[in-house]
Amino acid sequence: KIVNLKELKNSDGNFNKTQRIELNALLHIDYYNLTKFYGTVKFDEGVFGVFEYGERGCLRHVLNDKVSYPEETFMDWEFKISVMYDIAKGMSYLHASSIQVHGRLKSTNCVVDNRMVVKITDFGCNAFLSSSKDLWTAPEHLRNQDTSQKGDVYSFAIISQEIILRKSTFYTQSCCDRSEKLSRVMTSCLRPDLNFETASEKELEVYMMIRSCWDEDPEKRPDFKKVENCLGKAISKIHNQDESYMDNMIRRLQMYSRNLEHLVEERTALYKAERDRADCLNFMLLPGPVVKSLKETGVVEPELYDEVTIYFSDIVGFTTLCQYSTPMEVVDMLNDIYKGFDSIVDHHDVYKVETIGDAYMVASGLPKRNGNRHAVDICRMALDILAFMGTFQLRHLPGIPVWIRIGVHSGPCAAGVVGMKMPRYCLFGDTVNTASRMESTGHR
Repeated sequence: KIVNLKELKNSDGNFNKTQRIELNALLHIDYYNLTKFYGTVKFDEGVFGVFEYGERGCLRHVLNDKVSYPEETFMDWEFKISVMYDIAKGMSYLHASSIQVHGRLKSTNCVVDNRMVVKITDFGCNAFLSSSKDLWTAPEHLRNQDTSQKGDVYSFAIISQEIILRKSTFYTQSCCDRSEKLSRVMTSCLRPDLNFETASEKELEVYMMIRSCWDEDPEKRPDFKKVENCLGKAISKIHNQDESYMDNMIRRLQMYSRNLEHLVEERTALYKAERDRADCLNFMLLPGPVVKSLKETGVVEPELYDEVTIYFSDIVGFTTLCQYSTPMEVVDMLNDIYKGFDSIVDHHDVYKVETIGDAYMVASGLPKRNGNRHAVDICRMALDILAFMGTFQLRHLPGIPVWIRIGVHSGPCAAGVVGMKMPRYCLFGDTVNTASRMESTGHR
């Protein structure tokens, strides 16, 4: 069973009488909105309290995760009220118990289980854990480092604002700095933002309750029993009837189930879109039959083709052109030329094999066999490329003609995929070598 370990600082495991009484009181706490305390354990690193584990993490994490728990389909007003209701019920029970006060109530000390029930943790253990000055801390306790039940009510109000707005803790447009917020809470009654002007009638009642909970005067703050009753009435108004604990839980699980279905559909659509993008890229780099074979079996068997035609071309005087061009101008030149070549290739039954520098290689008759039409298709493509180069103008050297050499040869050829990382579809045989030599030895 997974549990949560909380370090009990300043303890070596030899508990005094006061500490034993406190730990024994924790063991007797058993309420569904409070995490169960199982005992203590000692490791080399120190002594730890063993608490019940919240499978979905702390409430702060759930509020921040707007992908898994979207506002529109999951974190609606009804669910937010239910979350506040869970906390209020847990605190009402805790205040009535021998523990009496939490002292460290905040959204990171509220955990969510796999049934979407919020449970309060980190209560008790006051002999081991000291309270700190946080944005959830009541102003009177920021001044005197004390704890009280009314201070817990103030902390609940700050958590409630987090739940409603799903923004940063103690969100206010007038101040962003944490230290400044703490200072102004103590000196000028600064409070987080809640938009009363745009609130609906059902929201306004809850907003008024939250405002009373963070009142500057602790005596004017309601106790958790009143808070619990107020939120219970708000839930009843939503459903026009009183809702039992089981009804509430079933409703939450149904809501979470609907949200999961929506999330699965959304993620599936994203997966399909990414898969299609990957397939499109693969089909641009490798022949279609090769891509399908790699996806299905992970291997591609080399093939021997009896009749293919291979085309090679390169730019005449490419080295000289590079001397009068910057590196970026060379890239732009090759990109302009090869985009034109690629558009021509698309109109013929040929397959572009690769480009290396200024060399351009095309084949016909593989990987899709086309009888004895391979030579005709390559030659027609070559004539179209020559026509294109006849009108091509360099952007950075206008008026300078660009010539290409072309070599073509027909014959048998072997083809296969080479390599695992960045695999390449390569052609082998004398036909390839002959076509390459015809191109390199060609004359104008």
